[in-house]
Amino acid sequence: HVKDTVGAGDAFYSLAMLAVASHASIDLATLLANIAGAIKTNVVGNAQPIGKVDLLKFLETVLNV
Repeated sequence: HVKDTVGAGDAFYSLAMLAVASHASIDLATLLANIAGAIKTNVVGNAQPIGKVDLLKFLETVLNV
């Protein structure tokens, strides 16, 4: 249920660079970045940032599937 794609790429690149800067593996950096982009598509415009809790809940869901 995509609401808006504005900012999804920005969220992807932001989280990818944060993960790489913290010496995470490329696989983990890519996973986190994709999750950030996916979460951002559920927010209209840039109304709210991606929170740590949202990211961890989504990650938990993905890992449990």
